[in-house]
Amino acid sequence: KATSTDNIVLHQAEFKPLDYVMKARSYSLPEKFVKYEPNNAEQMDNRVEYEMDEEDLSWLEEENKRRELKKMKKIEEEEFELVVDRLEKKSYLKNPPLTAEESDDKHGGCCICGKAEFRDANVILYCGLCQIGVHQVCYGAHHVSEANWLCRKCKLAPEEVVRCELCPLRGGALKPTTEGKWADVSCAVWLPEVHIDNAIPFKAIEGVDEALRSSEQLRCSVCK
Repeated sequence: KATSTDNIVLHQAEFKPLDYVMKARSYSLPEKFVKYEPNNAEQMDNRVEYEMDEEDLSWLEEENKRRELKKMKKIEEEEFELVVDRLEKKSYLKNPPLTAEESDDKHGGCCICGKAEFRDANVILYCGLCQIGVHQVCYGAHHVSEANWLCRKCKLAPEEVVRCELCPLRGGALKPTTEGKWADVSCAVWLPEVHIDNAIPFKAIEGVDEALRSSEQLRCSVCK
């Protein structure tokens, strides 16, 4: 038989303060139950840690279209991940990571515009190998992961020693040119003959050879 809510009695909680604190017993697993077996060389060689992102998938789709026209074998995603994984690990061994002090000195901001400010839609990406820092908009790196991002040079030619065709320096925010060379974006933006379309992923820098031909005809104020 249902009773009226007026007859319900709520019990009051009772407690008693203790004059001491109970300490939890520390527990450690006996060593006989702890077993660690490191991967051998064969297991490490068969392990693929690289995972494709949207940028990789976009490139692979375009590359397979080109290969299909030439009646070449299609590149599977597993094959792509395996090759990039091996290249990254091989390059990592040749280029050890920076120390904490070196990393702080190098991570000063975008090497193209020179600014350290960023927004959610335009963060500063740091290459996992050469540690170069660039804004997404400045470098044309859209829809990428910050965790394992690589600049175009470290992704396409991690072991190759290249320099900018527009200046005598090595390194920088390098991107491939339509002539099959490399150019620093921070150099290219100052030349009217050079065109950079950062809105299109993987778009090569155009007009570098034309800029070089034009510069050969220039004369400084002393020579004039």
